[in-house]
Amino acid sequence: MSAYLDVAVSAAKKAGKVLMGYYGDRGGRKTMKGASDFLTEADSAAEDIIKSFIGKRFPSHSILAEESGMEEKGSGFRWVVDPLDGTHNFAWNIPVWCTGIALERSGEVVVAAVFAPVLGQLFWAEKGRGAFLNGRRIHVSGRKFPFCMVEVDAFSAERVKLPVERFVAVGSRFSRLRILGSSVYSSCSVAAGNLDAYAGLGQKPWDSAPGVLLVREAGGLVRSIDGSGASHYSGNIVYSNRKVFREFMSALSPST
Repeated sequence: MSAYLDVAVSAAKKAGKVLMGYYGDRGGRKTMKGASDFLTEADSAAEDIIKSFIGKRFPSHSILAEESGMEEKGSGFRWVVDPLDGTHNFAWNIPVWCTGIALERSGEVVVAAVFAPVLGQLFWAEKGRGAFLNGRRIHVSGRKFPFCMVEVDAFSAERVKLPVERFVAVGSRFSRLRILGSSVYSSCSVAAGNLDAYAGLGQKPWDSAPGVLLVREAGGLVRSIDGSGASHYSGNIVYSNRKVFREFMSALSPST
């Protein structure tokens, strides 16, 4: 691993250890962020340890973290951190949650690490060097429509992110439709070939940065919902294998 990837992986593991200390206790004390959204003590504790670990090793690097926002250092390097993705799953003892960390260089994601400790899964990728799960190289699936499984993250705590009729249209075309409850883990699942396509709508950079790199390095496609090229700042992002992509995009389109 490069020094950057080593730090990303180590920070994700450290956060996972902290989070496991809270898991089973509904995440500790909660602070409301919105009408139905909340921040747990676990989120804050994990973010603190990640930022401290990265900051000691790369003090000139900027950090954009979900809970504390931007710490701009004027460097060409920026770490994007989601300390706990799938907070609701975590708080209800559903094991699909993870820590996601990515590194941008001049706006492009070049390193990603995702750790799902309950599932025992550690994903990582480095630009141009492939995507890996627990040390084994991974690839997107080769499955075709209709024998495939897809996900649409259509609802958030605050709002519907996809018109209900479009969600129904996807469900009627793809009978194997899921909502896993963790954007970062869902994109990793596409990279690993478990999901065949995933539409993450209304995503923040920390929701999408690791998956953008992992899916591309695993041989998949990453596009905006309108079919154009996507970055982790695009907001509405589709991650897919190459054989399901067109059918999936067609089902998401308001013209169908």
